[in-house]
Amino acid sequence: YKVIIKQGTCFTDSGYVNVVVFPIPTVSLGSNKTIVAGSSVQLNATVQNAVSYLWSPPDGLSCIYCPDPIATPLKTTTYSIHVYGMAGCDATASIKIDVTCENSQVFVPNTFTPNGDGKNDRFYPSGQGIDVVKRFSVYDRWGELLYDVHDFPLNDPSYGWDGTYKGKAAKPDVYVYILNAICATGQPIFMKGDVSIVK
Repeated sequence: YKVIIKQGTCFTDSGYVNVVVFPIPTVSLGSNKTIVAGSSVQLNATVQNAVSYLWSPPDGLSCIYCPDPIATPLKTTTYSIHVYGMAGCDATASIKIDVTCENSQVFVPNTFTPNGDGKNDRFYPSGQGIDVVKRFSVYDRWGELLYDVHDFPLNDPSYGWDGTYKGKAAKPDVYVYILNAICATGQPIFMKGDVSIVK
């Protein structure tokens, strides 16, 4: 802007001032997402005219000062991002990540080979997004309980069945397992299936 001052016809002077207008920041996160407990999802903020970012809550985020963190929430969570422009103006957006539980997040093999070679010698559940396996039981075809273990984590072979019963190796056959677990969301999971001993 320019201002001109005059004093009659004798004196004229001009002054100038620059007014800098910073654009207002904007941000959007798209639609809500659903994931299975234990898995991750990339959050992508579409941002304009922002120079800094802040996500909240920080739980389960790979970073809180970037536009695109990876989220691994343990339960359903609504994440918010605040973005700030050069003049301190801000904008915000939120996205809800629904965390669900399903049997697909637990893997139980259908065969194992308890022959002492160090490979596939134990029968145990693996996977992700499970807080605790409450009970894991193995029965023979006549319903006799051969193996029973309680309150252990997934992916731990030391809690697996070694293919023996009362100190003797079980014969090659088809056996039934039952699994009760608690998902990271607090939901119960129940699974039942068959496993074969192969020698």
